[in-house]
Amino acid sequence: MSAAFKQQAHELIDALPDTATWDDLAERIGTIIDIEAGLVDSTAGRVTDNAEVRREFGLRGGSPGPIVPRHARARSITTSLKTSPSMRSG
Repeated sequence: MSAAFKQQAHELIDALPDTATWDDLAERIGTIIDIEAGLVDSTAGRVTDNAEVRREFGLRGGSPGPIVPRHARARSITTSLKTSPSMRSG
C-alpha cells in the first residue's frame, strides 16, 4: 500500500461530515473507483459515442454530449435494475 493511497484515504474520511455513515463512505469510494476506471477506459479507447448510447436505450433529443466509458454504461444499467421498483426484493 503506497503512502499516496493512504493519504488519499485519510483525506476522503476527513472530508466526510460528522453524520456520515458507512454507506456514505462506500458511495464515495465507489465514485472514485468509477472515475478512475472511466479514465483508464477512455485512455485505452474503450468508449462509446453518446449518440450510440442514446440509440441503444431509445432516448431522443438532447445534445450529443460526451463519450461514455463502456464500464460506466454497464454500471448504469446495473444500478437502474437495482433501483427499479420491479427489481427490488421484499
